[in-house]
Amino acid sequence: PFTLPIITEVDGIVAYADLLDNVTVRDQIDEATGIGTKVVTDWRAQPKAGDLKPRLIIQDAKGNIVKTANGLEAVSYMSVGALLSVESGKQVKAGDVLARIPRETAKT
Repeated sequence: PFTLPIITEVDGIVAYADLLDNVTVRDQIDEATGIGTKVVTDWRAQPKAGDLKPRLIIQDAKGNIVKTANGLEAVSYMSVGALLSVESGKQVKAGDVLARIPRETAKT
């Protein structure tokens, strides 16, 4: 309930683009559960990384980018702090969660 999901509209295979270890993405382990996730970091502050655009691309079996129903390419750009829910090369179906963006909560 505390995250906004990024959901795919089409079936295909996930490919990472500009998601580089320790540059645009890092592994984070939850201390309470011990589960590891990949988190998109702020890459713009690093040298030689200002022109990167971290994104998830949905491809078909031949490596071509799949088109959505409205004719656009199935590409999801990742914002800083997004938690990746899929690995590169994994098969996904329409409606699967690709990533989650955590919401900030406050107590009163």
